[in-house]
Amino acid sequence: MSDFALKLIKLSMQGIRFMLMPLSWIYGAGVRLRNLFYDRKWRPSVRFETNVIVVGNLEAGGTGKSPMISYLVSVLGEQKNLAILSRGYKRKAKGFILAGPGDDASTLGDEPYMFYRKFSPEVTVAVGVSRETAIPFILAERPETDVILMDDGYQYRTVKPSLSVLLTRYDRLFTRDYLLPTGRLRENRIGAARADVIVVTKCPELNQSEMESIRDEIRDYSSAEVFFSGIKYGNPEEIFPGEIGEEIILVSGIAHPQPLYNYLKSNYHIKDHIRFPDHHHYSDSDFKKIYQSGLPVITTEKDAVKWTSENPGVPTYYIPIEAEIIKGGTQFADLLRSSVKEYEKPY
Repeated sequence: MSDFALKLIKLSMQGIRFMLMPLSWIYGAGVRLRNLFYDRKWRPSVRFETNVIVVGNLEAGGTGKSPMISYLVSVLGEQKNLAILSRGYKRKAKGFILAGPGDDASTLGDEPYMFYRKFSPEVTVAVGVSRETAIPFILAERPETDVILMDDGYQYRTVKPSLSVLLTRYDRLFTRDYLLPTGRLRENRIGAARADVIVVTKCPELNQSEMESIRDEIRDYSSAEVFFSGIKYGNPEEIFPGEIGEEIILVSGIAHPQPLYNYLKSNYHIKDHIRFPDHHHYSDSDFKKIYQSGLPVITTEKDAVKWTSENPGVPTYYIPIEAEIIKGGTQFADLLRSSVKEYEKPY
């Protein structure tokens, strides 16, 4: 693409942003008013007699919440009884559900079901839109619970957390983004001031100078401690057996598949990348398209829990992922553990 074409695209984007800015001002005023009601206690926030750790973000879309929840489980799960509470985005069932053997991605949502398959029975998994109602249900059914990890709950001000972990992507820091619909922020940048910890996710290799520069940028909006994390990919896990050759088909239904694509292309020749929207529900026609080449298929951990295809005789695998704290993992883990208080159990 020529320099002229790139400049034209850039000018067009700036023009669109300029036209959308008044809508962002209106949206931002509404968000500020809502937050003011909670800050002034004109709308109530419930604090529970248990530890509630919220993981969330300011922007719409994927910032690596699921890998971070998995990381928190790995840090806290050995000594504490944990529960994961999600709203269950795009699930077909309604109301509060405590995950059990009869559930799947359609009743729980893809991410909660992924957590259930990955951590059950050691970790309780539940879904419920009304988190202030769901938490008492969890504590009634699982009174031994020490910590509830509330997934995607940063804007859910009705519940007052014991610790707030705010995530922001390295390649799209909230400090450089704009409110919807001009940008992708769900609330104003000053919302970061509520965070106890901020984690910059999906980072490449960073030196100390780069980290300090980002910390300085974030300090304009929050005094929270700032950590950095990358993505750690595991070995392929089997969905359908068979040997993976050099050529593969990559299938993804997540918000930001580029890091996985970059990781896989260093080990395989990706013949085709079949992309679906985030939280996509797979149909028979989707699987027909996926398997029509006959090449081995690799997909994401989140997509694997929705894999309803019968064995096509084609090797099919998924790549598990985890968050990995860069230069400061011990400090971050100690901070998490020290935030957990002991509460008297009702038994």
